[in-house]
Amino acid sequence: MAERTQPAETRIEFRVGVNLGEVIIDGGDLFGDGVNIAARLEAMAEAGGICISRTVLTQTRGKLDFPVEDLGDQALKNIAQKVHVFRVLAQETAMPETALPLPEKPSIAVLPFQNMSGDPEQEYFADGIAEDVITLLSKSRGLFVIARNSTFTYKGRAIDVKTVGRELGVRYVLEGSVRKAGNRVRVTAQLIEAATGGHLWAERYDRDLTDIFAVQDEITASVSAAILPTMERSERERAARKPPESLDAWECYHRGLWHQAKVDAAENALARGFFERAIALDPSFAAAYAALAQTYLFEVALFRLRHEGQTPLARAVEHARRSLALDPTAVAGHCALAIALLRMGRHNDAMAEADLAVSLDPNSAWAHAYQGFTRAFGGRPGEAVEPLKTAMRLSPFDPLMPFLPASFAKTTPTTTPLTGR
Repeated sequence: MAERTQPAETRIEFRVGVNLGEVIIDGGDLFGDGVNIAARLEAMAEAGGICISRTVLTQTRGKLDFPVEDLGDQALKNIAQKVHVFRVLAQETAMPETALPLPEKPSIAVLPFQNMSGDPEQEYFADGIAEDVITLLSKSRGLFVIARNSTFTYKGRAIDVKTVGRELGVRYVLEGSVRKAGNRVRVTAQLIEAATGGHLWAERYDRDLTDIFAVQDEITASVSAAILPTMERSERERAARKPPESLDAWECYHRGLWHQAKVDAAENALARGFFERAIALDPSFAAAYAALAQTYLFEVALFRLRHEGQTPLARAVEHARRSLALDPTAVAGHCALAIALLRMGRHNDAMAEADLAVSLDPNSAWAHAYQGFTRAFGGRPGEAVEPLKTAMRLSPFDPLMPFLPASFAKTTPTTTPLTGR
């Protein structure tokens, strides 16, 4: 109807509300909250517009390709509980379609896992599962793995996997869901060939929360085995990983990452609190120290907050070094230390740390980015181009990528070294 060129006075415009729920059938009539919610969504829609509930978005994710605007939880007339509503956007407002070339080696994007717990507070838990799977897969030199910050831009959007494959330039897409109830967790995962939409592998895991690390290992091993035939039988390297002894520490760590990803001063402060709690629960948690260091680097580069006593830069160095003392292979620790040393004017040391980070995880977009930054501001700009290009290829939609070069361009002097501030 929108495409028909009728004069405004004779044009028919529809408002559409779509919901998925139980209904009562009485002859030719339908009753029940499922219908009532759809009617309320219809009233919310603009003329010619469509509003849908979260249940519809969840069920169509990966099957239909349409952009949405999150309208949040809405109180609807005569509906007891609030309903999470999304407005379907016109196609012209969608993210422009791009087609990135496929890398030579098998490539994969891990989409955010869906939180099926019915509790928005558990979003961080589902995000944490997906993030850990990305980390484990990225340890394989035989795979090209898209960074978390790019794949998570698809969170909350109904996206067809073929579109994901084109926009990120990958051959495979991994998607899944997490349902946490009490001391039990159910994780489902499926591996899809992006070009055809065909399913290569799927599995469901029902476990106690104490087995969550075993589930992550099983998912990554199964994905690797499914992709193996296309890897020319090359051996997959998997780095040793020591999970924190306390699951509570793991949850605090991922809750912190959830806040930190919002790139806001207040959210950064919340993230720091969760990282500190994770460390208090498990003092051997190297990744939490590295993330804590990053909160101070964000203050220096992005938020410019004032501190009494020890400077944020000094604290970043302290926590980054603590991370590496616990785990010399902690890529995030090397990345944080590289940027901190760069800001202190120790350019050669910074470049060495960034190089080590890349060697430990060649799929880390930020390791490549920091390798480029340390060279750009360490007097070797010609050597910065390729690492920065690699970083952007590994994470083409990363919302943080523009921040750091802009921040350093503004604050890094060309002739005198930086001091902590």
